Amino acid sequence: MSVCLAVTKTVAVSSLGIYCGMLTSACVASYAAPVDVLTQLARPARAIARVGGALAAVSSAFFALSYFGAPAHWRHPYLIYGMLVAPVSAAYVAVVARTRSARCRRACEKRRAKSASTPAPTPASAASESALGDSVVDLGAAAAAAETAPEDHVTPSDHVPGSPHVTPSSAACARAAARHVAVLLVPAAAGLLGSVLGLYGEGLFV
Repeated sequence: MSVCLAVTKTVAVSSLGIYCGMLTSACVASYAAPVDVLTQLARPARAIARVGGALAAVSSAFFALSYFGAPAHWRHPYLIYGMLVAPVSAAYVAVVARTRSARCRRACEKRRAKSASTPAPTPASAASESALGDSVVDLGAAAAAAETAPEDHVTPSDHVPGSPHVTPSSAACARAAARHVAVLLVPAAAGLLGSVLGLYGEGLFV
């Protein structure tokens, strides 16, 4: 029985340690890397988040197995703390996702109402503006276009990599993601610390 508990606890703590390490790396990278780099790494970050969620679920399952499968005098509180890391993290992510979806829905409704309240230009006014624009010749714009004519043939591959146009919304999303990762790191680190101290107290590492 003790050998089975040692195996389940080792798997639980190891999975939680890897999950905590992934969160630590993501937290440091999100605060240290530029915003344009973070926007380019959005797709790999989603895959890493899925792997981290799977590790947290495995850790929680093995903590629960270690707690409920042990005798009463071996059911220590740190097993409960480690078991609650994944549910607490999942609840926080669900709340954040729901709040974000509601905010996006309100923004879309405001944008739709604003576009509906804006009057569409009449054909007569559009034709007069077009005729007026055709009749005006901007010499400064023509000179600037003539000076920059050779640069018009630059291909997208000639642009400097790592300097894409970052919109304010993408920058705000990157900063929000960094804050959320830091929040998720707190229960994971606390659960890992309690688990390591609990295992050491049980004499498994001695």
